[in-house]
Amino acid sequence: MMSRILAPLVLSVALAAPAAALEIKSDPRTGAIPSLTAPGEIAINRADGRLFWRMPDGSLGTSTLLNALPSGRRAVEQGQSDDQTVAPNPAAPLNTLSRLLADRQTTTYTPDLGPGIVGAPRSVVEALDAGYLDARALGFRSCLTDCAAARAANDAAAASLSSKLSDVGGTIFFRRGIWPFTQGFNLTDKHFGVVGEGEGRTILRFDGTGNLFNITENSLFYRLEFRSFTAWAASTGANTTIKIVRPLGNSSTQTGPNIRNVEFVPTDPAKYQWQTGIDCLGCWSLNVTENLFVGKDNAFSADFLILRDKSTPPTIINNKVFSANRAVYAPPGAFVEGPIIVANQFVGVNYGIFLDNANNAPGAQIIGNHINAYIAGIVSIARPQVMIAKNLLYRYGSSTTGFDWNGIYLGAASSDASIEDNSFYGYKGQYPGNATAVTGVNSTAGSVFGGMMADLNYGIVGSQNWAVVYDNIKTRNVTTFDYQLGAGSYRGNVWAF
Repeated sequence: MMSRILAPLVLSVALAAPAAALEIKSDPRTGAIPSLTAPGEIAINRADGRLFWRMPDGSLGTSTLLNALPSGRRAVEQGQSDDQTVAPNPAAPLNTLSRLLADRQTTTYTPDLGPGIVGAPRSVVEALDAGYLDARALGFRSCLTDCAAARAANDAAAASLSSKLSDVGGTIFFRRGIWPFTQGFNLTDKHFGVVGEGEGRTILRFDGTGNLFNITENSLFYRLEFRSFTAWAASTGANTTIKIVRPLGNSSTQTGPNIRNVEFVPTDPAKYQWQTGIDCLGCWSLNVTENLFVGKDNAFSADFLILRDKSTPPTIINNKVFSANRAVYAPPGAFVEGPIIVANQFVGVNYGIFLDNANNAPGAQIIGNHINAYIAGIVSIARPQVMIAKNLLYRYGSSTTGFDWNGIYLGAASSDASIEDNSFYGYKGQYPGNATAVTGVNSTAGSVFGGMMADLNYGIVGSQNWAVVYDNIKTRNVTTFDYQLGAGSYRGNVWAF
């Protein structure tokens, strides 16, 4: 116990000395005790992870780095030189090493943007101990009622942020409160993250025009993280919450952007919305998990997630999207291979999942989603080898809409599709337009196996080029089960009741 008290005390006294810098010696040999000759000197055994210091009476004190230096242990343990000079430098850029290694910042250090905290940090101390940067220390301010001063401070802090971060960047921690902005964040080639205390606790309010976060990177090496906060759209000019532009056409096995537990919502859903939640170009290994997106009431014009170029393979799990045009959208030409889209809820949307003209990018796993859509639940075009399984697909309509509805629509060149155990509810006769469970156009082969089809004008619609195998399907109130299927189709068990 005494060692755990004395080690920080010795460090704090030494660091407070105004005249001389503290020299930390180190030894890489297991079991070795670095040479200490004068009281107040400190040394580290890098192999054992132990700290040694010489007491004023000449005795030797020792402790583990974990006990002695909880807030700086990673910085010290990662030191690669024989000596570490740790005199504070007030003019140094703020990053995760500034407390201990302010004058030894290099572009070779990669900050830990995900330090092992599950969910939002439980306290400010925990966040700062994890290496996050305090937003207040960077000039950002929160407010409750009179937010003009805070808004001006935040716009200025966002504009100067790039110069305050070191070459490697860092993760900013915003405490609970409302943080107003009219200007967005514009960063290039930085490791960057924003972490709050949780949705509805940390609120970034955007009253401006354009995008809240504009991130441009010329390498897929850079890490990005957005987690545990609410992004408020508070103006008609709010465009995209998070826009990421990465190198075109490249591939990578690096960890991609991580966007988790973020709310993309308007302050007033009768007036405002984010036009796009996430717009990502070249986002290899993107992770989008447990987010909420809400669009403007009855507008159905916003998109939650747009995947451009080679955003391969994205993982999209357990998100909730309401009142949108498209929940997940890959525009024509986007080579998005192997997306994993699982256990999401997309309700009150024109399209749930729209993967358009994939240029034969193979593979997709679309499993266990709940989709209520006006026009189509799932659309896949020019994408072979798609697995669509165990989704719950509802027609979402009104007495005034005249759209034809498709539960699943497979466009040209969508060969070798496997459609298994999905449930389709088309509410035939309640809304204008036809309701169809599965449509396949100019595709070479596909299978429909199991599941439930109810209240539909058509079960399976194809073309003369589409060979379909289907079996073990339950139907209720389906006018025409199959229509225009290829000559080679196999018609298995269909149970009507």
